[in-house]
Amino acid sequence: MARIAVCVALFWACLIPCQGVGAQDRPGWWADAAIQAEKDGYSLIDAAELARLLDAGPPPFLLDVRPDYEFAAGSLPGAVNLEFDLGDRSGLTPEKRARLGELLGPDTARPVVVFCRDFQCLRSGIAAKAAARMGYARVFRFIEGYRGWRETAPGDEDCGQDCAAPGQ
Repeated sequence: MARIAVCVALFWACLIPCQGVGAQDRPGWWADAAIQAEKDGYSLIDAAELARLLDAGPPPFLLDVRPDYEFAAGSLPGAVNLEFDLGDRSGLTPEKRARLGELLGPDTARPVVVFCRDFQCLRSGIAAKAAARMGYARVFRFIEGYRGWRETAPGDEDCGQDCAAPGQ
């Protein structure tokens, strides 16, 4: 009986990496980031999944955690900026926590998409973890970030805030 249980567990463990759209096309760093995301209470999404989320119904809250000067140069349409930095890893100040809660609003079921510059930027992971710890149930880290989104957005490379979102 124990062997059957082990075999079933191994079968499911082998299927987990195959879950999700395009899982086999994900870069190598994605698996490590997904483990951290699960541990911290949020999920990872790519540009295609972001496009589906934007097209699916009520829009998610888009939180751009880059510095304000980067946000001013361009962001996803409808995104709101609240800069996070590495110092926030040890916890948010009461002021920043209150501001994040104010921006995200009282609906903890509304999808929240957090993003930064690109997959190397740690800010979005810090912010996604903070939102999840505040009780938001559908927190997504768009790990490819603004640069990844611009690569998939139709239109001009220098479109700034006038770019259409992927899938539009």
